[in-house]
Amino acid sequence: MSESPRPTFLRRLNMFDVSLITMGSIVGSVIFRSPSVVAARAHAPGMIVAAWMLGGFIALCGVWIAAELTARRPTEGGFYAYLRDAFHPIVAFIFGWLYLFGIDTGAVAASGVTFANYFQPLTGLQVPPAILAGTTIAFFMVVNFFGVRQGGTTQNMLAVAKLSGVALLVGAGVFAHPTAAADRSFVPFGTATSALAAFGVAMIPVFFAYNGFLSATYVIGETKDPRRTLPRGLLAGICIVIPMYVAVNIVCVHVLGAPALGLSKAPASDVMSVALGPIGARIIAIVVTLSTLGFISTKMLVTPRLYHRMAADGLFFKAVAWVHPKTRVPVFAIAIQGVIDRQLCGVAGLCFRRPRRRRTRHFPAPRCRNAAGRWRILHDAGPPVYDGRIFLRGHGRRRRYVRVVSS
Repeated sequence: MSESPRPTFLRRLNMFDVSLITMGSIVGSVIFRSPSVVAARAHAPGMIVAAWMLGGFIALCGVWIAAELTARRPTEGGFYAYLRDAFHPIVAFIFGWLYLFGIDTGAVAASGVTFANYFQPLTGLQVPPAILAGTTIAFFMVVNFFGVRQGGTTQNMLAVAKLSGVALLVGAGVFAHPTAAADRSFVPFGTATSALAAFGVAMIPVFFAYNGFLSATYVIGETKDPRRTLPRGLLAGICIVIPMYVAVNIVCVHVLGAPALGLSKAPASDVMSVALGPIGARIIAIVVTLSTLGFISTKMLVTPRLYHRMAADGLFFKAVAWVHPKTRVPVFAIAIQGVIDRQLCGVAGLCFRRPRRRRTRHFPAPRCRNAAGRWRILHDAGPPVYDGRIFLRGHGRRRRYVRVVSS
């Protein structure tokens, strides 16, 4: 008796989905922070904008390469499969495990904690950031259990909301009146060598901000006509991101000025505050929460397909290659991604937690019986002595302990 064929992926994603997946895997919360990092290293307004334009051009070249590879070899696994075929399976094996325990899961956990830190002030919800981030990741994990179409639709809605928020930031910045600090001139570089060195250092956060466009190649097995759809979707997605990034930085330089932009800790919030007042900062907080949610949704959709391909090649646990016969998604791969993301949220929560207040707790003084058999409190005797952990008052048996503990 012949065995029944194993369930495979369903091709449900089109060019629109691939383009939004490409955009969603690139644009997270970095664009709302990176302009100030770049401006702090490249002081001149022209150098700041040029860095983002050059980074966009290099990212476009990378997308062209990925588009050519997907058009010639639309193999399940995407970039992982290309590493496996071009070099050696051990290279692809290392790449996949790094994705699982650091590259991708760490980014998702950090985005989850960022979402929680912005969501709590907006709603007043008193929940630890790690728990809120883990719950959010679990929600998107469950959504992707129901099928690639459900996960893709959720990702598309958040990507459109993210794009609308960035467009609002750019539009508000264009019509905002520049601050007084915007008229200050920047400090010129002493030599051409120092300017070139500063420009090179400024390119590091730019490259980090453009990273992620290869994630769309992991859903080759669920894309309609991948030889045509994926290359066009990749190019459409990066062509949305590049003007978006350049426009955001032009607006930041226009409103805040290069010197003030380099000193700003939240440039997007500062721009919206200048344009719309206090409500602007609240609006940009909502945009950041939507952006981080979209990034988590995108990663939860595409990355488990990488682990599925590894398991199918015998480089991962065999059960991870199982595809649900009804929903046609790699359920175990999605679950592994979600569980590790949730565990790393605890680590990210410790790294990004706010400093806690410290208070002094006084323990009751010890007591002893007197000659009549009654209890009496031992009084303090002598000045306090600090031994590194507790305050000791008194001598011998007459001691009162005062400990410093965290609230």
